[in-house]
Amino acid sequence: MTEIGEEAFAYREDILSVKIPDSVKKIGRAAFAYNKELKVVTLSEGLEVIGESSFSDLAKLEQITLPSTLKEIGDNAFARDTALKAMHLPDGLTRINQGAFRETSNLVSINIPDNVTEIGDHAFFLTTSLKEIKLPSHLTSIGTVQPSLPRRSDPSKYRTPSLPSGTKPSGEVVSLPSNWAAGYSPLGKGALRKR
Repeated sequence: MTEIGEEAFAYREDILSVKIPDSVKKIGRAAFAYNKELKVVTLSEGLEVIGESSFSDLAKLEQITLPSTLKEIGDNAFARDTALKAMHLPDGLTRINQGAFRETSNLVSINIPDNVTEIGDHAFFLTTSLKEIKLPSHLTSIGTVQPSLPRRSDPSKYRTPSLPSGTKPSGEVVSLPSNWAAGYSPLGKGALRKR
């Protein structure tokens, strides 16, 4: 078996933990989404792609082990996993797609490996406990990345940062490496581009 299919184990109430075998290279769309009791996931070496929404909406997921072979995290892969507090991303990872960690409201710690070249729009949208994201120097494309912004119902509180090269803001704003300039808006699509 090299792939776990779309929604293969979605919407279950009887799965507490999962260990993916070494032969699996890809986990399909929503393969484990909406599991009410899933707490621990171990992804074995050999896995390269976590598909769209593969592990989304897992209210009890507390621990996930990612293999060094992982290259891509799909759209909304870990969206709304509210019990998840920390993520250690492997060094081989090159792409984090849009919404990958959106609304993981208790996520306080995540590393972004230096090999990551692309981060999609809203990858960390409404991760309200995450206060800082350090971007790798090899990043070539990044979408809108605001860890925690007020809802659109109060547009006066939106910030559109314009940070000069070398600025290292603290708090809710992304920490930027010295060779980046900010140019994005929380109200629409935007991107940071390498100078």
